[in-house]
Amino acid sequence: MANLTLSNCKLFLNGKWVRGSIVIDGNSIRYIGPTVKEKGTVWDLEGRPVIPGLIDSHVHLIPTALNREVLDLRRVKSIRELKTLIAKECGKSGWIIGRGWDQENFEEARMPSLKELDEACSSNPVLLIRICGHLALANSLALRKLGLRKGDGLLFEEEVTKALESVLKPGEEKLLRLLKELLYEMPKKGITMVHTLSSTPQEFYLLQLIKVKWGLPVRVRVYFDAKYLDYLLNSKLIGGFGDEYLRISGIKVIMDGSLGARTAYLRERYEDANTRGKLLLNSSKLAELLERARGLNLQVAVHAIGDGAIREVIKALSLSSARGDEVRIEHCSLTPPELLDELAKLRPIISVQPHFIISDWWAERRLGRRCRWLYPFKTMLRAKLKLSGSSDSPVEPWDPWEGMYAAVERGKEEGSSIFKYTSSEKLSISEALTMYTEGGARACREYPDYGSIKIGSKADLTVLEYLPTTPKELKEVEVYATLVGGEITYLKR
Repeated sequence: MANLTLSNCKLFLNGKWVRGSIVIDGNSIRYIGPTVKEKGTVWDLEGRPVIPGLIDSHVHLIPTALNREVLDLRRVKSIRELKTLIAKECGKSGWIIGRGWDQENFEEARMPSLKELDEACSSNPVLLIRICGHLALANSLALRKLGLRKGDGLLFEEEVTKALESVLKPGEEKLLRLLKELLYEMPKKGITMVHTLSSTPQEFYLLQLIKVKWGLPVRVRVYFDAKYLDYLLNSKLIGGFGDEYLRISGIKVIMDGSLGARTAYLRERYEDANTRGKLLLNSSKLAELLERARGLNLQVAVHAIGDGAIREVIKALSLSSARGDEVRIEHCSLTPPELLDELAKLRPIISVQPHFIISDWWAERRLGRRCRWLYPFKTMLRAKLKLSGSSDSPVEPWDPWEGMYAAVERGKEEGSSIFKYTSSEKLSISEALTMYTEGGARACREYPDYGSIKIGSKADLTVLEYLPTTPKELKEVEVYATLVGGEITYLKR
């Protein structure tokens, strides 16, 4: 690779902005400073800000790619509107599949009934996934085809996963195209690395094909669904296998569901339902899994949203030899002070999705005053916990700038009920940027090779058109260029 000098920049160094230049030698940063000996091609950036390449530490690549092939229900505002959309698709061949509805956004403020779904369409099987992915609605024909007996048409957790796997089966060529298109869009937003969670052998194979045929425009770290742990063992695949662009990092396990579906596991019951949610895996089983994964050098990313589920993760850590960044807690949503104190001692990575603050505007209905400790990012940072920023796409938008905006604004402009309890948890713009750069690299245990502007770090860089100084500017920021390993993967025209 040729040498390249980025001159006349504003550099984001250790949370502060400094004027200077960067010399790239091959795929790494060789020199940084206010004045440098220029090498190779000199690119005058005319004062533009340069940050480490952005990292989304929690995305689901194939589900995000497939989202283009299903009905988008995120903007549906009533059951009546939902029925109209389904009726328009009725009579066409095959399944009607949609994703993104949220009963909290419906005028009726409830879930659709099986009868209403059958009224909209009875001649086609219908499967509608809630925005969280932990709950789905199916009509009577779909239930019969899936071999399920459900008087209310509701599917939960593993039922949703199995249903999707059985009905959403695009051919390999189509899936390869959709996945490639998604990956090649990401540098436009400044993304240089993603962590794909709940991955499958098929997804890993397709990523290898893209890498060999066209090259990966972003680096990918793979976290297999925990059910494939035996597959990894039998295939003699361990954590760290791969190269700089495509690498196996770990596995993902799910402890509970979501707040929206009332399946996140709480220590006390929900404010609006006589349930505490559902614990999908107890602490002893998780501890066993941690030990098995540790033997294969695999990080374990643990989905835990409710404070009851987080408490079980803490118990599991006390039962196992896994420590620190060997474990990531995904979401870690409801974390009151006593749990934060214990997490501060154990120091797992915390992978957060700030856009939930906006989407979960209704959280007060579920949690009441417990909302004070919902997504407490500022308090987590004060406790010296390492936070990484992410999207959980397709649940939330994969645009990292929308996530950073949510972390800084905390739903104030959108009227989220979370804001009145947690306005003190707002992050600064620098803190938000750090979560999506350094934080993402720490989450996969690859800092400072990535997520930093340091001598010797890989030249994964994002160049902005201007320095964002307000939440609004953060949300609307324009990316001028993205570099991965010193190679330009996006340039604004």
